[in-house]
Amino acid sequence: MKKVFAVGIVLVLMGSLAFSPAMAFSLESQVPELSVTADGIILPSTMGLNIWNGAMVDRADTLESLAKGTEELPYVPLGTPIHFTFDGDAPDRMALTGYVLNEDGTQKYWVDVPQDELPFTFEDGEGSFPLPGNFLTMLSSDSRDYEAGQSIQGFKLTCAWGENECEYAFMLRTDAGIWEDPAQGVGKISSDTPVRITGAILDATMNTIKIRAEDGRTLAFSTVDADKTKCKGLILGSSVDVFYTGEIIDEDTSGAVVTALVQ
Repeated sequence: MKKVFAVGIVLVLMGSLAFSPAMAFSLESQVPELSVTADGIILPSTMGLNIWNGAMVDRADTLESLAKGTEELPYVPLGTPIHFTFDGDAPDRMALTGYVLNEDGTQKYWVDVPQDELPFTFEDGEGSFPLPGNFLTMLSSDSRDYEAGQSIQGFKLTCAWGENECEYAFMLRTDAGIWEDPAQGVGKISSDTPVRITGAILDATMNTIKIRAEDGRTLAFSTVDADKTKCKGLILGSSVDVFYTGEIIDEDTSGAVVTALVQ
């Protein structure tokens, strides 16, 4: 009987250290609501408890939950100031992280290192940061991901009031690329950042290459100034990564400058 009694005590204690989703819902009214805007546009957002009143909360990922309940994401250009405010007491501590997402809110690119915190300012009850873009958006081999408004990005703002902690999440559409402060002598979107497109080689000469891209387009490039040191013969039918700056419109590559070919 003593063993049974001891197990019962442990189960009761374990139950007191975690909230079910239903119990967590009743506690969310205690948490200040977050309002997020970009150039006057309200961004969709949600909130999930992490730790509240000493207990861990069992819940779904905030960005995935938000994606399920959002029909359309607003488009926000890179560099646009993002503002957020609370309708109650400001947190004691805050940390902001950004992610590149699929349509369902899952991460599009997984990395083995922790996400770096994004810098932001918080004064007089309002937080602000310029939409920075994300270097992971430059990893896609699908040229459609580089079209305007095709990058879905999400943000998690972890906030704490003493020992209580929750996580806010918000999402938007923007462009692939990285924004840097023009005050530092750099334009909003770095045009010097090469874009990658992958395809099968249809033809190759000393100074040109023609590929069948993964999206089905036939693309011909001049490779006069391209770095070919990482090529393995450019054999017809083999795969090649073409890195370029500028832009490609449909199958018109006249606005693109190839910087490197990699196999």
